[in-house]
Amino acid sequence: MKEPYSILGLERGASEEDVKAAYKKLAKRYHPDTNKDSGAEDKFKEISVAYKSIIDGAADKYDPMNFTQTQTDIFEHFRKQSERARQRSINPHLEIEIKIEFMDACFGAEKNVRYSYMDLCDNCDSYRQKHGDYKYKKCGECNGTGRLVFQNGPMVVQTSCSQCMSSGKIIDCDICYGSFYHKKDAELNVKVPVGVETCTVLRANGRGNSSGLKGKFGDLYIHILVSEHPLYQRDKLNIFSEIEVDYVDCILGSSIMASTIHGLVNIDIPECSNGNTVVCSRGNGINKQGDHYFRLHVELPKIIDQKERKILGNLNKYKKSKNN
Repeated sequence: MKEPYSILGLERGASEEDVKAAYKKLAKRYHPDTNKDSGAEDKFKEISVAYKSIIDGAADKYDPMNFTQTQTDIFEHFRKQSERARQRSINPHLEIEIKIEFMDACFGAEKNVRYSYMDLCDNCDSYRQKHGDYKYKKCGECNGTGRLVFQNGPMVVQTSCSQCMSSGKIIDCDICYGSFYHKKDAELNVKVPVGVETCTVLRANGRGNSSGLKGKFGDLYIHILVSEHPLYQRDKLNIFSEIEVDYVDCILGSSIMASTIHGLVNIDIPECSNGNTVVCSRGNGINKQGDHYFRLHVELPKIIDQKERKILGNLNKYKKSKNN
């Protein structure tokens, strides 16, 4: 095999500027996109390897008996870099959102959650286990060269192929299409703790996407969204609701039954209560640690009978005489 400097038509010890100029000239001449001659593609690869060997300093340690192995080592290094980069390309941690009922948030619950995650492709792994390596095909983007060349007038720009990560090869798989990953469905029994709120995040260790290593997975983060309730609102451990109270009970005071998340309870209505009055039922909030607050809604009659009219009339006369 030729010495790297000889491949580029240079003498050993040529300057970096001369090396780059020679490489650009030869790369333009032998690039398979512009040169359709047989052997042009192999020549282009040889030029690329020689150029990298010089730039990296390997050419200064050139051994004529070992240069073919050097080529092999460089392309193998590119290929492994490509595999590692692709396998690191997804976030191992996975986030999903589940919606739960208001009462489930108050008392806790168990929910069966279905979701999808990314695992290493079984098809690729099976082929690698059987043959010792993945199944490859030539990259169609760079035609197997590992590099892309763009020409704009006299200027030639060369860049690494992002499709194959400069390796010239891509995984040949009808399942993952070279991504190394395949979507799978899963189910998980999630224990929703007592008192969770919207924006609470639960974590399931090892139930996320593949980390790129066989059998190693990231975590699953479950974002909780609590549904609204038609009667109750909450603030941390406390529950709030409105309750309708007859105007007579508001004036005279009374004891009535009211609905809480724990069932019916008896609450005392102070006399002379109004629409701004709030009554607290201690210990009837979430987990029996919070309280339940009732805002009174004074219920006025739509019609009154003669007896009520007479009583209210006498009360009105009494109040006027009292004020006078």
